[in-house]
Amino acid sequence: MSSSHDFDFFHGGPWEVHNRRLGADGQWQSFTAQATVKALAADMGNMDFMSVPALPDGTAVEAFTVRLYDPEEDLWRIWWSASTRPGHLDPPMVGRFDDGVGVFEGDDALAPGVRLRFIWKGHEPDGPHWEQARSSDGGETWRTDWTMDFRPASCAAALSLVIYNQMVIDSIESERADAIFHALADPTRRDVLATVLREPSSVSELARRYPISFAAVHKHVGTLERAGLVVKTRHGREQRVSGDAATLRSAHRLLDELETVWRGRIGRMEQLLAEPGEGTPPCP
Repeated sequence: MSSSHDFDFFHGGPWEVHNRRLGADGQWQSFTAQATVKALAADMGNMDFMSVPALPDGTAVEAFTVRLYDPEEDLWRIWWSASTRPGHLDPPMVGRFDDGVGVFEGDDALAPGVRLRFIWKGHEPDGPHWEQARSSDGGETWRTDWTMDFRPASCAAALSLVIYNQMVIDSIESERADAIFHALADPTRRDVLATVLREPSSVSELARRYPISFAAVHKHVGTLERAGLVVKTRHGREQRVSGDAATLRSAHRLLDELETVWRGRIGRMEQLLAEPGEGTPPCP
């Protein structure tokens, strides 16, 4: 029987990932990657972020995996996405663990009629092991074509990977927050927002409140609208501007998230520098 804790072995790290993949010429190719793993709240599952500096052909790849546990069906669903296919999530791999071994199957997104199988072994002596096999005959026979062996990253690699992934998170949060906080940076826009949160108003009504031109007030409203802080609705021949409290609350959550990110970063750095994991040499 599976459980939401099946992948707890994976929540350590950061990991150095030793890959072996079968090439189109039938020869095995080797390359390394780095991975970090984040457990999701409420035992929902986890996400990992993997960075491949260079495939055998020199291509750099960024990828992530989402794993979610379904307690009603007692199974896991696993989605994979990579920069080699931007904007796509592969079809989910579905399965469960039995005696510490996880087996998951799904369709190959790039090869119709081909089935994929993942096998996870989380308690191998040297660290977690993953392998992929494919079948073109409905699961009668399988051919392994990719393996990954996970080892605790060295202190320097672990620290650089934590910083790198946090920079990615910061970049995403920055893009998401820029429009909101730019809109809130101006005192006139903040006052306009406070006004329309109390009571919807037309742009003409708002313009009469400020010693600036109608065009300037209209521009301020446009900035707030692009940030999602206000919405316009038509009432007869005029448009009314009202505030969107949900977006304002999201700005508050963003600040909370950024505080958590920074506190987590500092705590993780302290852990890496002061408390090396079992079998990992202390950082110099």
